[in-house]
Amino acid sequence: MKPFLVNGKPLKSVNQLYNKRKAKYQSHLKGNRKTSRKIKALSYHRNRFVENYLHNTSKLVVNYLVTNNIGTVVIGKNDNWKQGANIGKINNQKFTQIPHSKLIEQITYKCQLAGIKVIETARLLYQ
Repeated sequence: MKPFLVNGKPLKSVNQLYNKRKAKYQSHLKGNRKTSRKIKALSYHRNRFVENYLHNTSKLVVNYLVTNNIGTVVIGKNDNWKQGANIGKINNQKFTQIPHSKLIEQITYKCQLAGIKVIETARLLYQ
């Protein structure tokens, strides 16, 4: 079987733009205000994009599995793997804001609907 890759650049780009604009809007806040209408709207649009992207990605993965008659999928997942990430400020921001667990949940849900068995396993980070 050939490897299956999904392009994550659109998601990273949206997060980067979100962080940049949010920082700009926060710098203009007066007093000890924590948010504004612009920040709320920005967060809303970013969250909608992420949900849509994860939905489409999980659909793409499951369709690939069904097309190639794959009956079992093994997904590697470690609990609390983002909390211990210390790969620099910018890389931490890129990595920790991507909701990997939501993607795994959606793939699992859609695989179950398609009759594909899903096995989640704790993956070793350092081998």
